[in-house]
Amino acid sequence: MSFFNYKKEEKKPKSQPTELISSLVKGSKDRRNDLIIDVLAAQNEFCIYEIDNEDINTRIRVVIDGHTDEFEERLLKRFSDVKIKYIEAKGILAISSNYGMMKHRIAHTLSTCLNSAHVNGNQEFDRLIKAISTEHESIVSNRLVYLTPAFLACIVAFTLIFIHLFFLSTQSLSWTLTTLFFASVLGGSFSILINAKQLNFEEFKVKNHYFLIGTERVFLSLMAGAIAYIAIRSQLILPDFYKSGRWPTLTIIVLSGFSESFIPSLLGKATSKEN
Repeated sequence: MSFFNYKKEEKKPKSQPTELISSLVKGSKDRRNDLIIDVLAAQNEFCIYEIDNEDINTRIRVVIDGHTDEFEERLLKRFSDVKIKYIEAKGILAISSNYGMMKHRIAHTLSTCLNSAHVNGNQEFDRLIKAISTEHESIVSNRLVYLTPAFLACIVAFTLIFIHLFFLSTQSLSWTLTTLFFASVLGGSFSILINAKQLNFEEFKVKNHYFLIGTERVFLSLMAGAIAYIAIRSQLILPDFYKSGRWPTLTIIVLSGFSESFIPSLLGKATSKEN
């Protein structure tokens, strides 16, 4: 949201900011009593800053305070020319993965438009909006590629469970292996979905890298599940779980697939007890 202060001051040298602009510094409060947490761009007669607010769309504000009426009207006219595009850029700022960089780019673009009448502000903001949108589309695409191995593994696991329940025996070795595979994939996929929000999907330019990372995480969950099952069957860890039935054992396998540190922790404790 932008607002303007129309209070006029005595004409001062162009090298000096107005009193209002000088008061807008990090840590102070603006005329609306909102805390300023960052000054993104400032000149003698305008200031673009960020306030402490949960709503990203209202964080960035613009104050224009010219030395003279003529100077101020000139700045207001330049701002009016790009206001729609400026608001549009702020509107899609929430989808940007790099909010810190993009907010400075928006402020820099607006500052450039206010400083010069020869800059095509709408064109500059169009480029910025396209960059933010392209970045977002790339992140979504990379995220989908990363999650694809987990989706495929879940489809395979559910298909095998369905086949055994309706067409094959549930007392065979293949059923035991299928439930082991199903529990490991279930835990690993759940972990992948939860932790995907914390990953940086801009690190690699090649999408295949994210597919390999996702495949590696699924493979790791399968290995952890197999190790947990072997350790329980050998009564190295949690010997009472296997005796109490299949479901407690499957629960441990799900947890092993979910947490990368679960199996090393259990094996470490078991080794300590043996020693």
